[in-house]
Order: sequence, then structure tokens, then C-alpha cells
Amino acid sequence: MALIIDKTIDTKGIEYTPGFLVEIARGNSREFRNKFTRLKKKITASGNRHRKKSDDLSELTAEQQDALLSEAYAGTVLVGWKGLNIGGKAIAYTDENAQDLLFNNDAFRNFVAEEANDLDEFLQEEKEETIKKSPAPTAGA
Repeated sequence: MALIIDKTIDTKGIEYTPGFLVEIARGNSREFRNKFTRLKKKITASGNRHRKKSDDLSELTAEQQDALLSEAYAGTVLVGWKGLNIGGKAIAYTDENAQDLLFNNDAFRNFVAEEANDLDEFLQEEKEETIKKSPAPTAGA
């Protein structure tokens, strides 16, 4: 039996500041996890080759951790925006611009992370509610 979820929201638009709308995707998507893992391996492999290899990010500096998250979020979690103006100049969404904004603005990066997590929780709750409402399978079905 295939599970059908009524609400399939992959992204949501949220106003971060008046006139600045960001498009945020699920924070735990396969695309994000794959990109994060690939980038993490690249960073940990570029470290001291005599050091024991570890998936532990605690050995990274705060700046390295921020850079890792910013690059991983750009294009997978933060997937678009409208209305970003800096110094009177409109800034178009690109993965590179997103990565720069995420890296240089802790409050914005935290906002994106929280909203992406909220979307994951909403989808999980919707899935659980759909399962509860689904009829129980009958014998021989």
C-alpha cells in the first residue's frame, strides 16, 4: 500500500524582512544531506593527513562550520528569494549570493535553519496524521 500525503509542500515562502521574501525547502532533504556529506568529506580530507579521520565536526573552527553550513544550505535549503536590496541595489538569487549571505549573516542563517526545521516537522506531523486516518489493511488485501 502506498502512502499518499494530501499536503506535499517542498518549499515555503517566508518574509524575512518587509519586502524580502525567501523560499526555503526542507532542512532534512536527501539533496541537502548528500551535499552536506560531500562537503564535509572534502573539508575533513583536506585537514592534516596524519590526524585520525573523523566525521566529528567539533574539530572544525566556528568559521569552517559556518562555511560548511552556508555552502550546504545554498541551493538545497535556501532555494530562492525576491526583494533583496543592499545599498539600493537589487541582489538576484544565485547559489553563490545565497552562500555569501548565509555565511556573513548569522541571524539570517539561523532563521533559514529554523524555518527549514519547522517545515520538516510540519511534513512529519502531516504524515503521521495521514497514517492515523488511513483505513487499517484488511486480511487478504
